[in-house]
Amino acid sequence: MGWKAQFINRLKRGSITPVYRLKFLYIGAFGPPAGDVYISSVDSTVAGKPRILEGSVKVQGTSVIPQSWNVSFGGFQLAITGDIRTFIQYLSRGSFAELQVDIGTGYETIGIGALKTIRAEKPIYYLQFADLISSLQASTDTNTVVAGSILPRQKNIIMAGLGIESTLSANYNQGDTELYVNNIDLFVQETGKEGHVRIIDGSDDFVIGYNGKTSTHLTNVSAGFRYPSLQSIPFSTIHASTAIVKPLAVLPGFPGEILGKILMSTGTGGNGSLDVYPAEFSVRATFGSFAFDQQDVDFIKQRVVTLANQDPTYEYNLAIESEFTGGLRDFVTIAAKTGQWPVFRQNSISWRGCVDPYGDVTHNNVVSPTVINDRNIHRIRSHDLYNPQNPNIYTRSTMDYFQSTTMTGPGNVGVFVIAGNRAQSLPYIDKINRVNTFTYRGSPYSTAGQTIRENHARADMGRMLGYDSYTHEKVVLDVDIEFSRLVAGDIVSLTSNYLYGLSEGPGQTYNNRLGMIIGSSFDFTMQRTQLTIAILPTQQYRRK
Repeated sequence: MGWKAQFINRLKRGSITPVYRLKFLYIGAFGPPAGDVYISSVDSTVAGKPRILEGSVKVQGTSVIPQSWNVSFGGFQLAITGDIRTFIQYLSRGSFAELQVDIGTGYETIGIGALKTIRAEKPIYYLQFADLISSLQASTDTNTVVAGSILPRQKNIIMAGLGIESTLSANYNQGDTELYVNNIDLFVQETGKEGHVRIIDGSDDFVIGYNGKTSTHLTNVSAGFRYPSLQSIPFSTIHASTAIVKPLAVLPGFPGEILGKILMSTGTGGNGSLDVYPAEFSVRATFGSFAFDQQDVDFIKQRVVTLANQDPTYEYNLAIESEFTGGLRDFVTIAAKTGQWPVFRQNSISWRGCVDPYGDVTHNNVVSPTVINDRNIHRIRSHDLYNPQNPNIYTRSTMDYFQSTTMTGPGNVGVFVIAGNRAQSLPYIDKINRVNTFTYRGSPYSTAGQTIRENHARADMGRMLGYDSYTHEKVVLDVDIEFSRLVAGDIVSLTSNYLYGLSEGPGQTYNNRLGMIIGSSFDFTMQRTQLTIAILPTQQYRRK
Protein backbone atom coordinates (compact mmCIF):
# COMPACT_ATOMS: atom_id res chain seq x y z
CA MET A 1 0.00 0.00 0.00
CA GLY A 2 2.99 2.34 0.32
CA TRP A 3 3.65 4.76 3.14
CA LYS A 4 0.71 6.32 4.95
CA ALA A 5 -0.35 9.80 3.89
CA GLN A 6 0.48 11.18 7.36
CA PHE A 7 4.05 9.92 7.02
CA ILE A 8 4.53 11.44 3.55
CA ASN A 9 3.01 14.74 4.63
CA ARG A 10 5.32 14.86 7.64
CA LEU A 11 8.31 14.40 5.31
CA LYS A 12 7.20 17.49 3.39
CA ARG A 13 7.22 19.67 6.51
CA GLY A 14 10.98 19.94 6.77
CA SER A 15 12.83 19.11 9.96
CA ILE A 16 12.32 15.59 11.30
CA THR A 17 13.90 13.56 14.10
CA PRO A 18 13.96 9.91 13.02
CA VAL A 19 13.86 7.00 15.45
CA TYR A 20 14.93 3.69 13.92
CA ARG A 21 14.34 0.08 14.77
CA LEU A 22 15.33 -3.20 13.18
CA LYS A 23 12.60 -5.84 13.35
CA PHE A 24 13.64 -9.46 12.85
CA LEU A 25 11.35 -11.61 10.71
CA TYR A 26 10.71 -15.33 10.72
CA ILE A 27 11.07 -16.38 7.09
CA GLY A 28 12.29 -19.78 6.03
CA ALA A 29 14.30 -21.40 8.80
CA PHE A 30 15.61 -18.21 10.36
CA GLY A 31 14.40 -15.57 12.76
CA PRO A 32 12.40 -15.38 15.96
CA PRO A 33 9.82 -18.16 16.21
CA ALA A 34 7.18 -15.93 17.74
CA GLY A 35 6.65 -12.37 18.83
CA ASP A 36 8.42 -9.17 17.85
CA VAL A 37 12.15 -8.74 18.42
CA TYR A 38 13.74 -5.33 17.81
CA ILE A 39 16.97 -3.42 17.98
CA SER A 40 16.16 0.28 18.31
CA SER A 41 18.04 3.57 18.12
CA VAL A 42 16.54 4.55 21.49
CA ASP A 43 15.78 1.33 23.34
CA SER A 44 15.46 -2.43 22.98
CA THR A 45 13.06 -5.10 24.19
CA VAL A 46 15.98 -7.34 25.15
CA ALA A 47 18.29 -6.94 28.14
CA GLY A 48 21.67 -5.49 27.28
CA LYS A 49 20.09 -2.90 25.06
CA PRO A 50 22.30 -2.73 21.99
CA ARG A 51 21.12 0.18 19.92
CA ILE A 52 21.30 1.55 16.39
CA LEU A 53 23.75 4.43 16.07
CA GLU A 54 22.24 7.68 14.87
CA GLY A 55 23.58 8.74 11.50
CA SER A 56 24.55 5.19 10.51
CA VAL A 57 21.36 4.27 8.67
CA LYS A 58 21.47 4.54 4.88
CA VAL A 59 19.07 3.07 2.30
CA GLN A 60 20.08 2.33 -1.29
CA GLY A 61 17.22 1.85 -3.72
CA THR A 62 16.92 0.15 -7.08
CA SER A 63 18.94 1.49 -9.99
CA VAL A 64 18.64 0.66 -13.67
CA ILE A 65 20.84 1.15 -16.74
CA PRO A 66 19.00 2.38 -19.84
CA GLN A 67 19.25 0.30 -23.04
CA SER A 68 20.10 -2.95 -21.26
CA TRP A 69 17.69 -2.21 -18.40
CA ASN A 70 20.00 -4.17 -16.13
CA VAL A 71 18.90 -3.67 -12.56
CA SER A 72 21.00 -3.26 -9.43
CA PHE A 73 19.21 -3.79 -6.17
CA GLY A 74 20.28 -1.86 -3.15
CA GLY A 75 19.52 -2.61 0.45
CA PHE A 76 20.36 -0.85 3.67
CA GLN A 77 23.14 -0.58 6.21
CA LEU A 78 23.39 0.46 9.81
CA ALA A 79 25.69 0.32 12.81
CA ILE A 80 24.90 -1.14 16.24
CA THR A 81 26.68 -0.45 19.48
CA GLY A 82 26.50 -2.66 22.53
CA ASP A 83 26.44 -6.38 23.25
CA ILE A 84 24.96 -8.06 20.17
CA ARG A 85 25.19 -11.51 21.78
CA THR A 86 21.62 -11.11 22.99
CA PHE A 87 20.56 -11.10 19.32
CA ILE A 88 23.14 -13.42 17.83
CA GLN A 89 20.60 -16.22 17.31
CA TYR A 90 18.76 -13.97 14.85
CA LEU A 91 21.87 -12.81 12.99
CA SER A 92 22.53 -15.80 10.74
CA ARG A 93 23.63 -14.79 7.28
CA GLY A 94 20.45 -14.59 5.21
CA SER A 95 18.21 -13.68 8.15
CA PHE A 96 15.44 -11.28 7.15
CA ALA A 97 14.65 -8.02 8.89
CA GLU A 98 12.57 -4.89 8.42
CA LEU A 99 14.13 -1.47 8.84
CA GLN A 100 11.54 0.92 10.30
CA VAL A 101 11.53 4.62 11.11
CA ASP A 102 9.28 6.83 13.25
CA ILE A 103 9.22 10.57 12.46
CA GLY A 104 6.31 11.34 14.76
CA THR A 105 3.57 9.52 12.86
CA GLY A 106 4.27 5.96 14.00
CA TYR A 107 6.70 3.45 12.55
CA GLU A 108 6.89 2.92 8.79
CA THR A 109 8.99 0.32 6.98
CA ILE A 110 11.69 1.80 4.75
CA GLY A 111 13.55 -1.39 3.88
CA ILE A 112 13.23 -5.18 3.97
CA GLY A 113 16.28 -7.31 3.39
CA ALA A 114 18.47 -10.24 4.32
CA LEU A 115 21.62 -9.93 6.40
CA LYS A 116 24.66 -9.98 4.16
CA THR A 117 27.67 -9.05 6.31
CA ILE A 118 28.63 -8.05 9.86
CA ARG A 119 31.87 -6.17 10.39
CA ALA A 120 33.07 -5.61 13.94
CA GLU A 121 35.01 -2.57 15.16
CA LYS A 122 34.16 -3.19 18.78
CA PRO A 123 32.04 -1.93 20.42
CA ILE A 124 30.48 -1.03 17.06
CA TYR A 125 29.08 -3.60 14.61
CA TYR A 126 28.29 -2.66 11.01
CA LEU A 127 25.42 -4.62 9.47
CA GLN A 128 24.68 -4.66 5.75
CA PHE A 129 21.41 -6.03 4.39
CA ALA A 130 20.72 -6.95 0.78
CA ASP A 131 17.30 -5.80 -0.37
CA LEU A 132 14.40 -8.23 -0.59
CA ILE A 133 14.65 -8.96 -4.32
CA SER A 134 18.38 -9.64 -4.43
CA SER A 135 17.96 -11.70 -1.26
CA LEU A 136 15.74 -14.13 -3.13
CA GLN A 137 18.25 -15.53 -5.61
CA ALA A 138 16.84 -18.86 -4.44
CA SER A 139 13.81 -19.83 -2.44
CA THR A 140 13.93 -19.62 1.35
CA ASP A 141 13.43 -23.37 1.79
CA THR A 142 16.71 -24.70 3.21
CA ASN A 143 15.82 -28.36 2.79
CA THR A 144 18.08 -29.81 0.15
CA VAL A 145 15.68 -32.21 -1.55
CA VAL A 146 11.98 -32.80 -1.99
CA ALA A 147 10.91 -35.39 0.55
CA GLY A 148 9.73 -38.60 -1.05
CA SER A 149 10.46 -37.45 -4.57
CA ILE A 150 11.33 -40.10 -7.13
CA LEU A 151 13.86 -37.68 -8.56
CA PRO A 152 15.64 -35.87 -5.72
CA ARG A 153 16.02 -32.19 -6.55
CA GLN A 154 16.81 -29.03 -4.67
CA LYS A 155 13.87 -27.33 -3.00
CA ASN A 156 15.56 -23.93 -3.00
CA ILE A 157 15.08 -23.54 -6.75
CA ILE A 158 12.32 -21.24 -8.00
CA MET A 159 10.27 -22.94 -10.75
CA ALA A 160 11.57 -26.23 -9.38
CA GLY A 161 11.12 -29.26 -11.58
CA LEU A 162 10.57 -27.45 -14.88
CA GLY A 163 12.42 -29.06 -17.74
CA ILE A 164 13.35 -32.19 -15.79
CA GLU A 165 12.95 -35.18 -18.08
CA SER A 166 10.40 -37.83 -17.33
CA THR A 167 8.90 -40.59 -19.43
CA LEU A 168 5.52 -41.96 -20.40
CA SER A 169 4.28 -45.01 -18.55
CA ALA A 170 1.85 -45.86 -21.37
CA ASN A 171 1.51 -44.95 -25.03
CA TYR A 172 -0.25 -41.70 -25.84
CA ASN A 173 -2.62 -41.78 -28.81
CA GLN A 174 -3.80 -38.67 -30.57
CA GLY A 175 -7.10 -37.59 -29.00
CA ASP A 176 -6.49 -39.33 -25.64
CA THR A 177 -7.74 -37.32 -22.67
CA GLU A 178 -5.36 -39.00 -20.20
CA LEU A 179 -1.57 -38.96 -20.22
CA TYR A 180 0.21 -41.58 -18.12
CA VAL A 181 3.59 -40.36 -16.88
CA ASN A 182 6.26 -41.45 -14.50
CA ASN A 183 7.32 -39.06 -11.71
CA ILE A 184 3.85 -37.54 -11.48
CA ASP A 185 4.97 -35.15 -8.73
CA LEU A 186 6.93 -33.14 -11.32
CA PHE A 187 3.72 -31.95 -12.96
CA VAL A 188 2.11 -28.97 -11.18
CA GLN A 189 0.02 -26.02 -12.33
CA GLU A 190 -1.30 -22.60 -11.38
CA THR A 191 -4.66 -22.71 -9.59
CA GLY A 192 -7.45 -22.31 -12.10
CA LYS A 193 -5.11 -22.43 -15.09
CA GLU A 194 -4.14 -25.14 -17.54
CA GLY A 195 -0.96 -27.12 -16.89
CA HIS A 196 1.46 -27.87 -19.73
CA VAL A 197 3.58 -30.79 -20.88
CA ARG A 198 6.20 -30.90 -23.58
CA ILE A 199 6.47 -34.24 -25.42
CA ILE A 200 9.47 -35.12 -27.58
CA ASP A 201 9.46 -38.33 -29.62
CA GLY A 202 11.89 -38.30 -32.51
CA SER A 203 10.77 -35.55 -34.90
CA ASP A 204 7.57 -34.94 -32.95
CA ASP A 205 7.97 -32.03 -30.52
CA PHE A 206 4.82 -30.40 -29.18
CA VAL A 207 3.04 -29.08 -26.09
CA ILE A 208 -0.30 -30.25 -24.73
CA GLY A 209 -2.40 -29.00 -21.84
CA TYR A 210 -4.05 -30.72 -18.89
CA ASN A 211 -6.37 -29.68 -16.07
CA GLY A 212 -5.90 -32.26 -13.34
CA LYS A 213 -3.96 -35.31 -12.23
CA THR A 214 -4.17 -38.52 -10.24
CA SER A 215 -1.37 -40.52 -8.65
CA THR A 216 -0.58 -42.08 -12.03
CA HIS A 217 -1.66 -39.82 -14.84
CA LEU A 218 -2.69 -36.34 -16.03
CA THR A 219 -6.37 -35.79 -16.75
CA ASN A 220 -8.49 -33.61 -19.03
CA VAL A 221 -5.68 -33.57 -21.57
CA SER A 222 -6.27 -31.14 -24.45
CA ALA A 223 -7.14 -32.51 -27.83
CA GLY A 224 -5.02 -29.99 -29.70
CA PHE A 225 -1.57 -28.53 -29.42
CA ARG A 226 -0.82 -25.67 -27.10
CA TYR A 227 1.46 -22.65 -27.18
CA PRO A 228 4.48 -22.75 -27.18
CA SER A 229 4.45 -25.66 -29.63
CA LEU A 230 6.93 -25.04 -32.42
CA GLN A 231 5.91 -27.94 -34.60
CA SER A 232 2.81 -29.86 -35.46
CA ILE A 233 3.74 -33.11 -37.16
CA PRO A 234 0.85 -35.54 -37.48
CA PHE A 235 1.14 -38.69 -35.43
CA SER A 236 -1.10 -41.48 -34.34
CA THR A 237 0.82 -42.81 -31.35
CA ILE A 238 3.60 -41.51 -29.10
CA HIS A 239 5.44 -44.51 -27.72
CA ALA A 240 6.29 -44.78 -24.06
CA SER A 241 9.52 -46.56 -24.90
CA THR A 242 10.96 -43.62 -26.87
CA ALA A 243 9.19 -40.44 -25.74
CA ILE A 244 10.57 -37.82 -23.36
CA VAL A 245 8.09 -35.84 -21.28
CA LYS A 246 8.92 -32.55 -19.57
CA PRO A 247 6.83 -30.24 -17.38
CA LEU A 248 6.78 -26.59 -18.33
CA ALA A 249 4.90 -23.51 -17.17
CA VAL A 250 2.93 -20.93 -19.12
CA LEU A 251 2.34 -17.92 -16.86
CA PRO A 252 -0.35 -15.44 -17.97
CA GLY A 253 -0.77 -11.94 -16.58
CA PHE A 254 0.83 -8.55 -16.15
CA PRO A 255 4.55 -9.11 -15.40
CA GLY A 256 4.41 -7.24 -12.10
CA GLU A 257 1.65 -9.57 -10.95
CA ILE A 258 3.61 -12.64 -12.08
CA LEU A 259 6.37 -11.44 -9.78
CA GLY A 260 3.80 -10.99 -7.01
CA LYS A 261 2.60 -14.57 -7.45
CA ILE A 262 6.17 -15.88 -7.23
CA LEU A 263 6.63 -13.92 -4.00
CA MET A 264 3.30 -14.59 -2.34
CA SER A 265 2.44 -18.16 -3.36
CA THR A 266 2.76 -20.97 -0.85
CA GLY A 267 0.96 -23.77 -2.64
CA THR A 268 -1.85 -23.63 -0.07
CA GLY A 269 -3.92 -20.75 -1.44
CA GLY A 270 -4.06 -19.23 2.03
CA ASN A 271 -1.72 -16.24 1.58
CA GLY A 272 -4.00 -13.80 -0.22
CA SER A 273 -5.32 -13.48 -3.76
CA LEU A 274 -1.88 -13.93 -5.36
CA ASP A 275 -1.28 -17.31 -3.70
CA VAL A 276 -2.12 -19.30 -6.84
CA TYR A 277 1.18 -20.89 -7.86
CA PRO A 278 2.34 -24.28 -6.61
CA ALA A 279 5.09 -24.07 -4.01
CA GLU A 280 7.57 -25.27 -6.64
CA PHE A 281 7.12 -22.01 -8.58
CA SER A 282 7.56 -19.70 -5.59
CA VAL A 283 10.18 -18.42 -3.17
CA ARG A 284 8.58 -20.65 -0.49
CA ALA A 285 8.23 -17.86 2.05
CA THR A 286 5.12 -16.78 3.90
CA PHE A 287 5.35 -13.07 3.25
CA GLY A 288 2.40 -11.08 4.45
CA SER A 289 0.59 -8.53 2.31
CA PHE A 290 3.27 -6.01 3.33
CA ALA A 291 5.75 -7.50 0.88
CA PHE A 292 3.96 -6.66 -2.37
CA ASP A 293 2.12 -3.46 -3.35
CA GLN A 294 -0.77 -4.61 -5.52
CA GLN A 295 -2.33 -1.14 -5.55
CA ASP A 296 0.79 0.47 -7.00
CA VAL A 297 1.22 -2.32 -9.56
CA ASP A 298 -2.37 -1.72 -10.69
CA PHE A 299 -1.47 1.96 -11.14
CA ILE A 300 1.65 1.15 -13.20
CA LYS A 301 -0.46 -0.86 -15.64
CA GLN A 302 -1.65 2.52 -16.95
CA ARG A 303 1.85 3.26 -18.23
CA VAL A 304 2.62 -0.06 -19.85
CA VAL A 305 0.17 -0.08 -22.74
CA THR A 306 0.01 -1.69 -26.12
CA LEU A 307 0.40 0.08 -29.45
CA ALA A 308 -1.88 3.10 -29.64
CA ASN A 309 -3.98 1.48 -26.90
CA GLN A 310 -5.51 -0.76 -29.56
CA ASP A 311 -5.55 -3.51 -26.98
CA PRO A 312 -5.40 -1.88 -23.54
CA THR A 313 -4.59 -5.10 -21.72
CA TYR A 314 -0.84 -5.59 -21.65
CA GLU A 315 0.06 -9.07 -20.43
CA TYR A 316 2.66 -11.75 -20.71
CA ASN A 317 1.90 -15.34 -21.54
CA LEU A 318 5.36 -16.37 -20.42
CA ALA A 319 6.56 -19.84 -21.31
CA ILE A 320 9.14 -21.18 -18.83
CA GLU A 321 10.93 -24.39 -19.78
CA SER A 322 13.60 -24.66 -17.08
CA GLU A 323 14.23 -23.92 -13.43
CA PHE A 324 15.25 -20.46 -12.25
CA THR A 325 18.75 -21.40 -11.16
CA GLY A 326 19.50 -17.71 -10.68
CA GLY A 327 16.44 -17.14 -8.52
CA LEU A 328 14.37 -14.01 -9.13
CA ARG A 329 17.24 -12.65 -11.20
CA ASP A 330 16.15 -15.01 -14.01
CA PHE A 331 12.73 -13.37 -14.10
CA VAL A 332 14.28 -9.91 -13.88
CA THR A 333 16.40 -10.73 -16.94
CA ILE A 334 13.29 -11.69 -18.90
CA ALA A 335 11.48 -8.49 -17.91
CA ALA A 336 14.49 -6.33 -18.84
CA LYS A 337 14.05 -7.31 -22.50
CA THR A 338 10.65 -5.61 -22.38
CA GLY A 339 12.01 -2.52 -20.60
CA GLN A 340 10.53 -3.36 -17.19
CA TRP A 341 11.85 -4.19 -13.75
CA PRO A 342 10.89 -4.70 -10.09
CA VAL A 343 11.57 -2.05 -7.45
CA PHE A 344 11.44 -1.79 -3.71
CA ARG A 345 9.18 1.23 -3.28
CA GLN A 346 8.62 2.80 0.14
CA ASN A 347 7.72 -0.32 2.14
CA SER A 348 7.17 -3.11 -0.37
CA ILE A 349 7.98 -4.54 -3.79
CA SER A 350 6.36 -2.98 -6.84
CA TRP A 351 6.96 -2.67 -10.59
CA ARG A 352 8.13 -0.09 -13.13
CA GLY A 353 8.63 0.23 -16.88
CA CYS A 354 10.75 2.65 -18.86
CA VAL A 355 9.11 5.77 -20.26
CA ASP A 356 10.35 8.16 -22.92
CA PRO A 357 8.68 11.44 -21.86
CA TYR A 358 9.39 13.02 -25.26
CA GLY A 359 8.68 9.96 -27.38
CA ASP A 360 5.70 8.80 -29.38
CA VAL A 361 2.62 9.32 -27.20
CA THR A 362 1.14 6.04 -28.45
CA HIS A 363 3.85 4.17 -26.54
CA ASN A 364 4.00 6.29 -23.41
CA ASN A 365 1.50 7.21 -20.78
CA VAL A 366 3.21 9.78 -18.58
CA VAL A 367 1.08 10.41 -15.55
CA SER A 368 1.52 13.34 -13.16
CA PRO A 369 5.30 13.85 -13.10
CA THR A 370 6.68 14.90 -9.71
CA VAL A 371 7.81 18.54 -9.72
CA ILE A 372 11.32 19.35 -8.46
CA ASN A 373 12.74 22.89 -8.51
CA ASP A 374 15.53 24.92 -6.92
CA ARG A 375 13.64 25.10 -3.61
CA ASN A 376 13.98 21.31 -3.35
CA ILE A 377 17.52 20.91 -4.72
CA HIS A 378 20.30 21.04 -2.12
CA ARG A 379 23.20 20.02 -4.32
CA ILE A 380 23.93 19.21 -7.95
CA ARG A 381 26.33 16.33 -7.49
CA SER A 382 27.05 15.80 -11.17
CA HIS A 383 25.67 16.40 -14.63
CA ASP A 384 26.92 14.20 -17.47
CA LEU A 385 25.69 15.47 -20.82
CA TYR A 386 26.27 11.94 -22.12
CA ASN A 387 25.59 9.11 -19.71
CA PRO A 388 28.88 7.13 -19.54
CA GLN A 389 26.91 3.95 -18.74
CA ASN A 390 25.58 3.99 -22.32
CA PRO A 391 28.60 4.54 -24.58
CA ASN A 392 26.81 3.54 -27.81
CA ILE A 393 23.57 4.26 -29.61
CA TYR A 394 21.77 2.07 -32.14
CA THR A 395 20.34 2.92 -35.54
CA ARG A 396 17.74 0.16 -35.37
CA SER A 397 15.81 -1.61 -32.62
CA THR A 398 14.47 -5.06 -33.39
CA MET A 399 12.56 -7.68 -31.45
CA ASP A 400 11.86 -11.36 -32.02
CA TYR A 401 8.49 -12.69 -31.02
CA PHE A 402 6.75 -15.91 -31.95
CA GLN A 403 4.30 -15.88 -34.84
CA SER A 404 3.21 -18.90 -36.83
CA THR A 405 0.32 -19.76 -39.09
CA THR A 406 1.65 -23.13 -40.18
CA MET A 407 3.22 -24.43 -36.96
CA THR A 408 6.03 -25.88 -39.07
CA GLY A 409 9.06 -24.13 -37.67
CA PRO A 410 10.06 -21.56 -35.12
CA GLY A 411 8.05 -18.79 -36.74
CA ASN A 412 10.05 -15.99 -35.17
CA VAL A 413 9.23 -12.62 -36.72
CA GLY A 414 11.60 -9.70 -36.35
CA VAL A 415 9.86 -6.37 -35.85
CA PHE A 416 11.98 -3.48 -37.05
CA VAL A 417 11.69 0.05 -35.79
CA ILE A 418 14.01 2.49 -37.55
CA ALA A 419 14.94 5.56 -35.56
CA GLY A 420 16.00 7.63 -38.54
CA ASN A 421 17.97 7.57 -41.71
CA ARG A 422 21.31 8.13 -40.01
CA ALA A 423 23.07 7.66 -36.69
CA GLN A 424 22.38 10.43 -34.22
CA SER A 425 25.90 10.42 -32.76
CA LEU A 426 29.12 8.44 -32.59
CA PRO A 427 29.99 5.74 -31.75
CA TYR A 428 26.99 3.74 -32.90
CA ILE A 429 26.04 0.12 -33.45
CA ASP A 430 23.76 -0.91 -36.29
CA LYS A 431 21.19 -2.85 -34.33
CA ILE A 432 20.07 -3.95 -30.88
CA ASN A 433 17.93 -7.08 -30.86
CA ARG A 434 15.79 -8.32 -28.00
CA VAL A 435 14.47 -11.88 -28.00
CA ASN A 436 10.97 -12.18 -26.52
CA THR A 437 9.96 -15.27 -28.45
CA PHE A 438 7.74 -16.80 -25.77
CA THR A 439 6.85 -13.74 -23.71
CA TYR A 440 3.66 -12.03 -24.93
CA ARG A 441 0.02 -13.01 -24.71
CA GLY A 442 -2.06 -13.70 -27.78
CA SER A 443 -2.19 -16.92 -29.77
CA PRO A 444 0.69 -17.00 -32.25
CA TYR A 445 -1.37 -19.33 -34.43
CA SER A 446 -4.26 -16.94 -35.17
CA THR A 447 -4.45 -13.63 -37.00
CA ALA A 448 -6.07 -11.89 -34.03
CA GLY A 449 -3.48 -13.29 -31.62
CA GLN A 450 -0.63 -12.28 -33.91
CA THR A 451 -1.92 -8.71 -33.94
CA ILE A 452 -1.98 -8.67 -30.13
CA ARG A 453 1.59 -9.97 -29.93
CA GLU A 454 2.82 -7.47 -32.50
CA ASN A 455 1.15 -4.58 -30.64
CA HIS A 456 2.85 -5.70 -27.43
CA ALA A 457 6.25 -5.97 -29.12
CA ARG A 458 6.00 -2.63 -30.92
CA ALA A 459 4.79 -0.85 -27.79
CA ASP A 460 7.68 -2.16 -25.70
CA MET A 461 10.14 -1.13 -28.39
CA GLY A 462 8.46 2.27 -28.59
CA ARG A 463 9.04 2.86 -24.89
CA MET A 464 12.70 1.81 -25.20
CA LEU A 465 13.44 3.39 -28.58
CA GLY A 466 14.49 6.83 -27.35
CA TYR A 467 17.12 5.33 -25.05
CA ASP A 468 18.39 3.10 -27.89
CA SER A 469 18.56 5.86 -30.49
CA TYR A 470 19.73 8.98 -28.64
CA THR A 471 22.28 9.95 -26.07
CA HIS A 472 20.79 11.10 -22.80
CA GLU A 473 21.96 13.25 -19.93
CA LYS A 474 22.58 11.89 -16.46
CA VAL A 475 21.85 14.26 -13.58
CA VAL A 476 22.57 13.39 -9.93
CA LEU A 477 20.85 15.61 -7.36
CA ASP A 478 20.56 15.82 -3.58
CA VAL A 479 16.95 16.81 -2.89
CA ASP A 480 14.52 16.97 0.02
CA ILE A 481 13.80 13.80 1.98
CA GLU A 482 10.18 13.86 0.82
CA PHE A 483 11.39 12.51 -2.56
CA SER A 484 12.47 9.28 -0.89
CA ARG A 485 9.05 8.05 -1.99
CA LEU A 486 10.28 7.94 -5.63
CA VAL A 487 11.94 4.98 -7.36
CA ALA A 488 13.67 4.11 -10.62
CA GLY A 489 11.09 4.48 -13.39
CA ASP A 490 9.21 7.43 -11.91
CA ILE A 491 9.00 10.63 -13.98
CA VAL A 492 10.03 14.03 -12.64
CA SER A 493 9.72 17.56 -13.99
CA LEU A 494 12.85 19.66 -13.32
CA THR A 495 12.96 23.46 -13.20
CA SER A 496 16.27 25.06 -12.22
CA ASN A 497 18.24 28.21 -12.93
CA TYR A 498 21.46 26.18 -12.65
CA LEU A 499 20.78 23.23 -14.95
CA TYR A 500 20.82 23.18 -18.75
CA GLY A 501 21.68 20.54 -21.27
CA LEU A 502 21.58 19.45 -24.88
CA SER A 503 18.06 20.71 -25.63
CA GLU A 504 18.46 24.20 -24.14
CA GLY A 505 19.41 27.17 -26.27
CA PRO A 506 21.54 30.20 -25.25
CA GLY A 507 20.31 31.73 -22.03
CA GLN A 508 17.87 28.87 -21.38
CA THR A 509 17.82 26.55 -18.36
CA TYR A 510 15.69 23.56 -17.38
CA ASN A 511 12.03 24.62 -17.39
CA ASN A 512 9.66 21.76 -16.62
CA ARG A 513 12.23 19.43 -18.16
CA LEU A 514 11.01 15.85 -17.97
CA GLY A 515 13.29 13.00 -16.93
CA MET A 516 13.07 9.42 -15.66
CA ILE A 517 14.64 8.42 -12.36
CA ILE A 518 17.21 5.64 -12.87
CA GLY A 519 18.52 5.44 -9.29
CA SER A 520 17.69 6.58 -5.76
CA SER A 521 18.98 6.45 -2.19
CA PHE A 522 18.12 8.31 0.98
CA ASP A 523 19.27 9.18 4.48
CA PHE A 524 16.56 10.15 6.97
CA THR A 525 19.08 11.46 9.51
CA MET A 526 20.61 13.87 6.98
CA GLN A 527 17.10 14.47 5.55
CA ARG A 528 18.36 14.03 2.01
CA THR A 529 17.41 11.94 -1.02
CA GLN A 530 19.83 11.36 -3.85
CA LEU A 531 18.21 10.94 -7.27
CA THR A 532 19.88 9.92 -10.52
CA ILE A 533 17.83 11.10 -13.49
CA ALA A 534 18.03 10.31 -17.21
CA ILE A 535 17.16 13.25 -19.50
CA LEU A 536 16.37 12.48 -23.14
CA PRO A 537 16.40 15.17 -25.85
CA THR A 538 13.11 16.81 -26.75
CA GLN A 539 11.50 16.12 -30.12
CA GLN A 540 12.89 19.41 -31.43
CA TYR A 541 16.44 18.15 -30.96
CA ARG A 542 15.93 14.62 -32.26
CA ARG A 543 17.64 14.89 -35.64
CA LYS A 544 16.32 12.82 -38.51
